[in-house]
Amino acid sequence: MPVLETRDDAFFLNGKKTLLLSGAVHYFRVVPEYWRDRLLKVKAAGLNCVETYVAWNAHEAVRGTFDFSGILDLRRFIQIAQDVGLYVLLRPGPYICSEWDFGGLPSWLLHDPEMKVRTSYPPYLEAVDAYLAKILPLVNDLQMSKGGPIIAVQLENEYGSYGDDLDYKLFLKNVSLTSPVLLDGQVMQDWEITPLEWKSDFLERVRQSNEWTPCTENAFQNRPVLYESSLVVDGDPRDTFVQLKGWGKGFVIVNGFNIGRYWDLGPQETLYLPGPLLKKGNNEIFIFEYHEANPSRSVSFVAEPFLGEPRLHTTYIPFYGRMFITALKTALWFGPWVWRLLRLFVK
Repeated sequence: MPVLETRDDAFFLNGKKTLLLSGAVHYFRVVPEYWRDRLLKVKAAGLNCVETYVAWNAHEAVRGTFDFSGILDLRRFIQIAQDVGLYVLLRPGPYICSEWDFGGLPSWLLHDPEMKVRTSYPPYLEAVDAYLAKILPLVNDLQMSKGGPIIAVQLENEYGSYGDDLDYKLFLKNVSLTSPVLLDGQVMQDWEITPLEWKSDFLERVRQSNEWTPCTENAFQNRPVLYESSLVVDGDPRDTFVQLKGWGKGFVIVNGFNIGRYWDLGPQETLYLPGPLLKKGNNEIFIFEYHEANPSRSVSFVAEPFLGEPRLHTTYIPFYGRMFITALKTALWFGPWVWRLLRLFVK
């Protein structure tokens, strides 16, 4: 008998009808120092199960080199979940979506100009096989059938909205550019895409670059710019929030860790910076601005998050639509009285 099965619109765990109440905690988004705290909060909320994706592009940022240390210690995360009394739903992808870059697929897949992800394209399946050959043995003994907390594994994610062949047998084409690329109104010829892969070796090359220039008024032009600064922590590091005023759109890297994207359109106006990512003394800050930063821009570290002001959204309704709404309101208002009058006449 399988550990988890469905019968009569219900889940049965080891033959016993079980109500599964699950919440999501993605280990690669939470510093490991806070894993137990966050999982205890899941338990305290009345849930008995935690779900997590596995980010392929984080574990295999460089092809053939796998990392399961620190914030990527998947086994430790699952073991802590078991310690606090939670079942685990594991979702290793390979595609996870999760509002994560490239849906968790590693960027090096695109080194192949013919690459067709989420299809039966042989080089893609070869890469997927190598990835799963690392992930699945890593957690094999953590299945409930072997004494662990994993009760179910989901491969792929939201594939029904992408293709209709669960075995990747349907050929799917990637989104591609179908019109000329323009730069300052001029058609670009013989151009190529160069990815900016913010990995440790790339960041080290950035640090050692001779191209750094002092940040002056001319630095705030309408073009992508990488800024470097530092934060000096005198005491013990604590959780804080990064507030960026006067900036456009981009992301922030603190001590080599990408803490998230910012955008002047909101909705949030602060980025959460966990204390364990900081250290006493000098802390390295990189800000990559996509568009344009205002010369009066500022970076502040604040104690409370600012999630944005409520905004009033209005929608234009065409003339006939407004007539219909008015008629509907009239019918709802006068309908009961009309019905009573009709009943009098009928009598």
